[in-house]
Amino acid sequence: MTDLVALARRALQLAGEKNLSLITAESCTAGKLSALLSEAPGAADRLHGGFVTYIKENKTRALGVPEQLLAEQGAVCPAVAAARRPGSTFRTTTRDPAPTGGTRTASSDCAIAISASASRSREGA
Repeated sequence: MTDLVALARRALQLAGEKNLSLITAESCTAGKLSALLSEAPGAADRLHGGFVTYIKENKTRALGVPEQLLAEQGAVCPAVAAARRPGSTFRTTTRDPAPTGGTRTASSDCAIAISASASRSREGA
């Protein structure tokens, strides 16, 4: 855990040096990255929020991951993690319409998307 805390602090330090904001996109980590970032000094100035999306439908709807990519490669792979950062703007439609009548968005200068690998082989599982 200490390494992750150090990485979170370094990410916020770099964002501060370049005057950038951050947003996270997580799945298997269930918000742990966002939690670590929020504990680091300077988080209030740099961390704009995060998304935890477990099901494929939400990866597509909220984060813009192409359905075809999910169908071909599955949800846990580097290509899907990379696709979860469309222009560092994440879309989410809510039950309440946005004040402008469109969809609500969360935006930042940088996105951190994280993917985990399965601990056992998918073969024979």
